[in-house]
Amino acid sequence: MKLRKLFAAGLALVMTLAMAAPAFAADDASITIDPNIPATGDSTGETYTAYKIFDASFEGDSNKPGSVSYTIDASNPFFNAVKDFELEGQKVFELVQVNASNTYIVKVLKKDFTEDKDAAALATALNAVTGKVAAGTAVADGNNKFVIAGLDKGYYMVTSSLGTKIIVETLGKTEVDTKNEYPTLTKTVNKSTADYGETVTYTIAVTIPATAAGQIVVHDSLATALTYVDMTAVTGITKQDSTCNACSFEFVLSDTYVAANKGTTVEIVYTAKLNGNVATATAHDNSAWLTYAAYTSAKETVSVKTFEINVWKYTEKEGVKTGLPGAGFVLMNAAGKYYAIDADGNVSWVDDIVNATERVSADDGKMDAFKGLANGTYTLVEKTVPTNYNPAQNVDITVENANPGQVEVLNQTGIALPSTGGMGTTLFYIVGGLMVVCAGVVLVTKKRMGNK
Repeated sequence: MKLRKLFAAGLALVMTLAMAAPAFAADDASITIDPNIPATGDSTGETYTAYKIFDASFEGDSNKPGSVSYTIDASNPFFNAVKDFELEGQKVFELVQVNASNTYIVKVLKKDFTEDKDAAALATALNAVTGKVAAGTAVADGNNKFVIAGLDKGYYMVTSSLGTKIIVETLGKTEVDTKNEYPTLTKTVNKSTADYGETVTYTIAVTIPATAAGQIVVHDSLATALTYVDMTAVTGITKQDSTCNACSFEFVLSDTYVAANKGTTVEIVYTAKLNGNVATATAHDNSAWLTYAAYTSAKETVSVKTFEINVWKYTEKEGVKTGLPGAGFVLMNAAGKYYAIDADGNVSWVDDIVNATERVSADDGKMDAFKGLANGTYTLVEKTVPTNYNPAQNVDITVENANPGQVEVLNQTGIALPSTGGMGTTLFYIVGGLMVVCAGVVLVTKKRMGNK
């Protein structure tokens, strides 16, 4: 049986990849490679290198399997590896010298050399050969594919910077779909809103392909409002300072860690604290992406939001609103605790109103905002009342995924009258009654004196 028949199902198989049917032409041979790059990723820096294993020659129509024969030169770095290659204790190839020359005809001894695993084993053995000489390197064709041109007709091993290996025949123009697998990541955060000073937890899940080889680097970019705290220790994953301009730090999944976790999804868990460095931003983004050899994934971004409450204190006379200075407000949460913010902008909630942060209105009635708030229901309490003004009623405010509009609080002049539970108007009735009685007494007394 001709070698072409025996190799068609074996050597043309791909390690971790799948090969498209070759198309033959009369000009120089070439291999066009489709790297199967995800639409959201980039792999423009990926490299492919071809190494010739066997020369191929044919007579007549190259589409007829019986017309092809294969040879190897003794100077080929793969010569000994091919000659000694075994599967299950059996030699696979016999090399027959041609007329005492350096050329050897390749014969296949193992008749069932047709399985994917057999091609994979051959690729692994050949890739380990030192001193192998490249027959050609790939050039990007501008259509997300790579072309290795100017090749002799033959069988080749093509290696990738991603660690994959292809064994492929080309007798003309051949195209292969690498079916490359790329690592992916997702990122989540344990809460969508938080107070300044609160710690949030981020989880980056990295899916490692079964074909992965080499380290994976996860890049992370924190907003200025976030300060890294700590990560959950995982042997084989280390944090390092940033090596790229766009990220704050990186997590490195080592070669050995990747090799030990092929085909699984692993998690990187770390914490960060919201700080007071917020400017006017509401959403505090955290992005992550990964690089794997020349491949760069798309970014995954999650956001933690903080909000603020702005208050305007005013008085109103004849329908005209005027800012009122000197009013002091504190903020209470749904648990009955009071807002307190330190010099670093961190928010805490205290039990005693004495320790609460008080915002005092300026001449225009405006005051500093209560910043760095999570979603929730809050109550505005007037702690300091301007002289000659009545205290304002408490104001309930709901924060739900947005800054509430400016809260306007009215103060009226005058003395407050007691209501239910107080003296009310009783005092006036008593005084009036006494005056009536006194008047009656005076009148009776005068009449008696007049009768005398």
